[in-house]
Amino acid sequence: MAPSNDQIPLDVNYAKIAEWLAIRQKLPKDWHRKMQIIISKAEEAAESLPAGLKGHPDSSAFDYPAAKHIRDFLAQTSEKSLFGGLLGPASVWDKIARAYEKDNIFLGECSLILARNVDYEIPFYKRQKGKYQQQLSDLERKQTEHLHSAALAAKAYQQECEAIGIQGVKILSELRALVKELPGVFLEDAGSEMAGEDSTGDAAGEISWDIDLSAVEKAAPDEAESGGAIDWDIDVAETAQPAEVGEDTPGHVNGSVQCSAAQSNPEAGGMLSKLVSDGELRSRLLDELHELSAFLRMRASELSSSSSSFVADAADTMPDVSAGTVIGWLQELEGAISKMTHPKTGQLLLYRSSERYLDRVTADMQQKAGQEKKFRRMAQEVEGRRQMLQKSLSDDARKLSAVLQKTRDIKSLVEDSLLSQFNRPVLVVGEINNALD
Repeated sequence: MAPSNDQIPLDVNYAKIAEWLAIRQKLPKDWHRKMQIIISKAEEAAESLPAGLKGHPDSSAFDYPAAKHIRDFLAQTSEKSLFGGLLGPASVWDKIARAYEKDNIFLGECSLILARNVDYEIPFYKRQKGKYQQQLSDLERKQTEHLHSAALAAKAYQQECEAIGIQGVKILSELRALVKELPGVFLEDAGSEMAGEDSTGDAAGEISWDIDLSAVEKAAPDEAESGGAIDWDIDVAETAQPAEVGEDTPGHVNGSVQCSAAQSNPEAGGMLSKLVSDGELRSRLLDELHELSAFLRMRASELSSSSSSFVADAADTMPDVSAGTVIGWLQELEGAISKMTHPKTGQLLLYRSSERYLDRVTADMQQKAGQEKKFRRMAQEVEGRRQMLQKSLSDDARKLSAVLQKTRDIKSLVEDSLLSQFNRPVLVVGEINNALD
């Protein structure tokens, strides 16, 4: 059996409820004016409401659902007349609610509320939600990047400090203290020499190699007669007669070479200070050391060659000088050259000689030291913005939930009211159903 027409639901678009009712003469044409009058009376009555009701979410806009809520709340404690009518403030709000119900003014207002919520309020809060979620994702990514950069900056600064040889706590004082670590090739104790002893004279121009030439002197007469004398190209005129060298002599290398001038020459203190402060003197010393290194390398090669005529000629005159001994001298000498030419030695000398360079290095290290703090501060700022954004997202989520619930309640109110007036089901349709999903 097919359902009767009274059982078939009527579909009404949410945005055209007022127009649909006006066509069927269920809503007066001037319902807008009447609604404004009712709202004005509700706002006047709201001034005497208890504090608890003024803070109710529905009391901010004194529409029909809010008026009913206030009336019902006040009716619980209100006095009643002989005929059961409400007295006091409850009576005022009862009249407001009844004014809404007269001529279905509340249905026209509900139509406006549904249109506003579906077309504007709900889409706005949903867009805001998506926007906030995207911003939160971006902020979390930035925070992770800042923390990662802070860790890298801290690691880079630690490596830089280790490369320089400082802890990085008091940068300037630690850099000044590094001068004491000048290689012992030409400075055994920079602590006592840091005062900058200004040595001048012939002693600064002469370098004592402190080389035991006893074995060479034995061979020198015979080689001079044969025209085979060796030109050392070293000024030893001022060199004191070397003391007897033993295994325990400080600076002794394989019994022959001593690299510590400070322990054999009473004027070594001034010479060492001069080497630290005089770049030209250091260059001359390096030139002499390179020449000596070349000579020892050639002599070691000659002694190591079994076919060399030098071995046969020198066998009787230099019985104690072997290829291994010369190679030992050469290794010790090249080690000293390596220390003098090492980049760290140049850095330490610049620290000692140039305050401007020291200040520049200090400023650069301080800037690097501040990188970790800068990135961590940026991460904290991002965290602050993230928390504020999270709060805004939570607030908007509550507002959206309230709007959705109110829209559902008003939709149900309209459908129930129309059912009672038309005696058949009426469904509010359209975009409202998608918005409420």
